[in-house]
Amino acid sequence: MPRRRVWPACILWLACAASAAGQARDFSVQEMRSERRVALVIGNARYADKPLTNPANDAQDIARALRDSGFEVLVKTDAGREDMLAALRQFRQRLASGGVGLFYYAGHAVQIQGKNFLMPVDVSVAKISGADAVEDHAVSVDTVLARMSEASTRVRIVILDACRENPFARTRSFRSGLAGIGTAPRGTFIAYATSPDDVAEDGPGRNGLYTAELLRAMSETGLKIEDVFKRVTNAVEQVSNGRQIPWTTSSLRNDFYFRLPSTASTSPAPPPPPQRPEAVRKPADDVDRRPPPLAGASIRVGVLHSLSGTMAISEGPLKEVVLMALDEINRDGGILGRPVEAVVEDPASNWDLFAEKAKKLLLQDRVAAIFGGWTSVSRKAMLPVLERSNGLLFYPVAYEGHECSRNVIYSGATLNQQATPAIDYLMSPDGGSKRRFYLLGTDYVYPRTANRILRAYLTRVKGVSDSGIAEEYTPFNHQDYRTIVGKIKSFGAAGDAAVINTINGASNVPFFKELANQGVTADRTPTMSFGFAEVELQTLDVKPFVGHLASWNYFMSLKTPENLRWVTAWKALARRAGISDSLAVTDDAMMHAYLHVHLWAKAVQKAGSPDVERVLTALEGLDIRSPTGKYKVDEQNHHTWKPVYVGKIRDDGQFDVIWRTRDWVRPDPWSQVAYPGRGCDWSEGGKGTFDTVAGRRSWLSDNR
Repeated sequence: MPRRRVWPACILWLACAASAAGQARDFSVQEMRSERRVALVIGNARYADKPLTNPANDAQDIARALRDSGFEVLVKTDAGREDMLAALRQFRQRLASGGVGLFYYAGHAVQIQGKNFLMPVDVSVAKISGADAVEDHAVSVDTVLARMSEASTRVRIVILDACRENPFARTRSFRSGLAGIGTAPRGTFIAYATSPDDVAEDGPGRNGLYTAELLRAMSETGLKIEDVFKRVTNAVEQVSNGRQIPWTTSSLRNDFYFRLPSTASTSPAPPPPPQRPEAVRKPADDVDRRPPPLAGASIRVGVLHSLSGTMAISEGPLKEVVLMALDEINRDGGILGRPVEAVVEDPASNWDLFAEKAKKLLLQDRVAAIFGGWTSVSRKAMLPVLERSNGLLFYPVAYEGHECSRNVIYSGATLNQQATPAIDYLMSPDGGSKRRFYLLGTDYVYPRTANRILRAYLTRVKGVSDSGIAEEYTPFNHQDYRTIVGKIKSFGAAGDAAVINTINGASNVPFFKELANQGVTADRTPTMSFGFAEVELQTLDVKPFVGHLASWNYFMSLKTPENLRWVTAWKALARRAGISDSLAVTDDAMMHAYLHVHLWAKAVQKAGSPDVERVLTALEGLDIRSPTGKYKVDEQNHHTWKPVYVGKIRDDGQFDVIWRTRDWVRPDPWSQVAYPGRGCDWSEGGKGTFDTVAGRRSWLSDNR
């Protein structure tokens, strides 16, 4: 299936609800039916430098869907700059009477100095080869927003579909992809077609994969915009087999529907109850008025790991260690003199069910916290529910970063707590003083994000030349690695190279076997892996893996007193369940799932209450002893500080720990090497997520 490159804000929905008083009010369905809806749709395809296939189709189909939703639509295809500006003026005039305004653009776009520019078809690379020329030949997104802001519309929506292979971005002055669009007013909904710098699929038909699913979801009657994009996210993730994961974020203060529900089925929601000043940090749309945790004898928590389906083999042990930690807490007298009760749900490896079960846990079971999730798509499915209901999720798995929700404690590693320290080791005398790196991964979001950051780190920090880096991706379930290993063998012939491995799942077996077949040894050309640990190795023929390396924040073989106690307790639990000691292994994700239960308990004790707001405040900077050593929650970004270890694979499927960082490592959800100026701050008086390069600070999770 052909693919196109997706830039950081490739399909962006920006819905800004405003009122003269600066405060949102509830709009009834009757009022929505009577308000005017106007849209401007532009699809540019016939560029001289690199023509595009889909923009005209996408624009025409979006226009048709919008007309079916009650919009008056102006359509322009293959428009030059003057045509685009004239259309914007006409659009502005039609918006004068208020209502809803929507702007849609499909085609090429560029980013320069944190600003986004839409490219007309009459512009060429030669015309904008200098940075100063772009404003004279392109149309600024800021101009679009300014024209719409001049009108007294209730809702403004901007759609930018600029996810194409882009000849203009090759000019040295321009950065790949689009920048974030300034500071959004309160009442904003943003959705991204996929993760930053990842690949989105064009699809086999008339539209791209994301657009096809968007058109399908828009046609449903009575779906709020949040539910439209929830369907899009789950469908795209499923169809692409995890290669494409859309992102959304919202601070809408009232409802918006593409196709309005019947008047009888919907009425304005009651206003949310007043919040304490410290709680008013994250605006939320359609706030689910979650009752406080029950004040009875027990404190309820949710356990949300897949116990059936494809993810059960990975998530099942996490459920067990969460329950193990809760048993320990209850044996010690509970929290605040109250026992803790687990409400276990099985989302069955189904992303829709993760959101559905999370909502049940928060609104019906009134849990004080949820422990769960494994894949990024499962976490992203839960985020809208958590942020609307002000729930609290503890997420235990290492991931690609680029996220910072106030309602999530990310206890797994960010890339600077796993991948970049591994590079430091390999380039040190202890690691063989390697100077050449073969980046090999499965073609989906985590490997591409990791390798973008590693390439930036290698070239900008470690001084490795581009010629010293090779990068290659394979499909899911790839089996034939003969050609790739042949390349690796040639690449590492001088003995100064290492392989950085982000291959997914069972494809690691034929890869490591082929390394052995071609005589690529761990001593001469080691492979450093980030995708498997002790649990996976117990199910594999481990012989081809022996001597190669992995980087994690935890290994079962660590000799700390805390780890020895935990491993002993886990083996005892396994024996009671009839599992032999040789199979009763622990790994990084299990350790984090276990630890964050005790972390939450310590925060509740400190706060004197299981109330989410008080617990979040108590968690800022909270530290705890863990099986790995020192461990704490970052005061600002809700990720966790921890040490990093490198382990060498043994013939029993365990690791010999051969290196560790000198101290714990602060989490960096956005690598400052690859994404300078991006980050987040949820501390008291903090500003939420921010991008200083684009001049943006907001109260929002960047990729919900």
